[in-house]
Amino acid sequence: MKKNLLYLGCLAVALWGCTDQIDNLEIETLNPKVSAPIGTVTLRANNLDSLFNDVTVRPGPDNVIEFYYDQDFIEAPVYDRFTIKDQNFDARVPFSSALFTNGEAVVVSPEEFNSFEIDNIDLPDPAPELTLLRLNGGSLDASQIKDFDHNLVTKVTFPTIIKDGVALSVDLTNIDNTTVSLVGYDMDLTGAGGDKVNTIEYAITSNVTETGVSDTGSFELSFAITDMSFEYLEGDLKSYSFEDIEGYFDLNIPENEIPDNVRFTDPKIDIIVTNSAGIPFGLMINDLAVVEDNGDTSSITGDFLTETPLLAGADNPGEVKTSNYLISNANTDNLIELISQIPNGVYFNGFVNANPSGQPVDNFVTNTSQVNISAQMILPLVGYVNNYALTQNFDDVSLSVSDSGEVTLDNVNIRVISENAFPVNIAIQLYFIEKDEAGNELILDSLFNSFDESIICPSGELDANGIVSGPTELLSDISVSQDKYERIESANKIQLVGRLISPGAADPTPKSVKFTYDNYLTVKLGLSAQAIIDPKKLINNDK
Repeated sequence: MKKNLLYLGCLAVALWGCTDQIDNLEIETLNPKVSAPIGTVTLRANNLDSLFNDVTVRPGPDNVIEFYYDQDFIEAPVYDRFTIKDQNFDARVPFSSALFTNGEAVVVSPEEFNSFEIDNIDLPDPAPELTLLRLNGGSLDASQIKDFDHNLVTKVTFPTIIKDGVALSVDLTNIDNTTVSLVGYDMDLTGAGGDKVNTIEYAITSNVTETGVSDTGSFELSFAITDMSFEYLEGDLKSYSFEDIEGYFDLNIPENEIPDNVRFTDPKIDIIVTNSAGIPFGLMINDLAVVEDNGDTSSITGDFLTETPLLAGADNPGEVKTSNYLISNANTDNLIELISQIPNGVYFNGFVNANPSGQPVDNFVTNTSQVNISAQMILPLVGYVNNYALTQNFDDVSLSVSDSGEVTLDNVNIRVISENAFPVNIAIQLYFIEKDEAGNELILDSLFNSFDESIICPSGELDANGIVSGPTELLSDISVSQDKYERIESANKIQLVGRLISPGAADPTPKSVKFTYDNYLTVKLGLSAQAIIDPKKLINNDK
C-alpha cells in the first residue's frame, strides 16, 4: 500500500510543478482510486492436531480426521493357564513257584498291560479332554522291588509315548530303579486304540528264571512322571472363564472446547483380539458407560449387551488370528448422544470365556500361545457443527495511508477473497488490533456488526459421502464507514476468526459431513478506497 501511496505523492508533486509555471492556476484536490493488499492467511483442518493435549489425532479412511484412544485389557500367555500335574502309579505282579517244574531252567514271561488317566486338578474346571502332549521337560522315574529269590528282568513299554518313531521303554533287573528324560517325547493320550482321552498306557513284560527256591511272592513296579512342561497341548479344553476385563478411556477433550451443538455421529469402540492359541473366546460386556467430570455415569445401552461375539482362535500352531468386535451406532441406542456431550471418559467392563459354545472342540496351546485383548476408541470428525471457531492472525499489517494528513481515504472497502475447502459454511470475523512494543493488545473494532452478515464463505462442494470434492471461491467487498476506518487505522494486527457452520445444522436431523486433512480456508484481504490528496499539504510537507 505504501508503494501505491508513493505513486500518488509523485503525481501530486508533478502537478504542483505545472501549476507553479502558470500564473493564477488554482491547485485542485486529487481523488484517485487506490487499492492495496493487506495479507493472506490459511486456516487448515490439520490445525486440529494441536487443539487438545494428550489426544492422538490421525488420518482415518478417506483421510478423515480421527481422535484416537488406545486401551490394553489383557496380554496373557495362555500357556500359563495349563499345568500338567505329576503322575504316579504302581503295579503289583504276583509270583508262584508253580510256574516252574522239577528244577528245570524254564523261562516264564507273564505280561501285564495297563493304563492310567491323567489327573487334571491343575487344569481349568471342567477338566479338559487332552489327546496329545508334546513335551519339552519332565522325566520318568521307574523302580522295581521283589520278595522272592528268583532272577527277575522286567521291561516296561509305553507304546503311546514316542520320540523319533520309537516308543519309550525301561529295563529293570531284580531290585532296580532308573530315570529317563522325557524331553522331545509326544504323548498320544488317546491310547493304543485311539478312542480315549487323558490316558497313558503301558505294557509290562517280566522274565523269571529258575534260580531260586521261593514258592510264592510278588514284585512291584512304581512309576512317577514329574516336572512335565509342554511345547504343544491338544484336546478339548472345555468352556471356562478366561479373564475379566476392565478399562477406562480418558478422553482429555476440554468440554469448553466443543460447543453443545457439535455432534460426533460416527463414534466407535473397536475391541481387538490377537490370538495365537487354538481356542476361540466369547466376549460378554457387562457395562459400558460415560463418566462425567463430577464422577456421575450414564450407561450406554443397546444390542451389544446381549451379543456374545466369537473371537476366533488360530488355525494352526505358529499362526496368529486377529478378530474384532465393533461397538458403534449400529448396535447402541445412545452412543452418539452421550459421546457428543464430551464426557471425561468411557468405562468398560466385561469378561471372556474360552470355548463359549460349550460343544466339543479341537483346541491347541503352544508354549508361546498368547491372547492380547485391547480396544480402540475412535471419534472421527464426522457429524455436524454449529459455530465452532478456528483462528489465524494477519501480523504486521498497515491500514494507514499518511502520517501527516496529506492523504485521507473515503468510501473505504475491505475486500475479502475466500477459498473454502471445508465441508461447512464459514462465518468470518476480523478483529482489528493495535499491539504496542510491550506486547499489549487493544481490540479497536471488528469488521462485521452482526453474525448473520459475517457468513460469507459457503461450503466447499460436497460429494455423496459428505467429503469436499472442490473448493468454493467468493469475493466480497465490505464497506467501512469513515468513523470505523478512523478507529481501525492504527491497527497493526488483524485476527481472523472462522466459525464453522454445517449446512442445515439447525435442522431436526442435520446432515453429517466429514472433516479431512485436506480441508482448508484461504482468506485474502485487501483495502480499496477513494483517496483524497491535498497538493497544498504535500507542498508544505515537502518544504
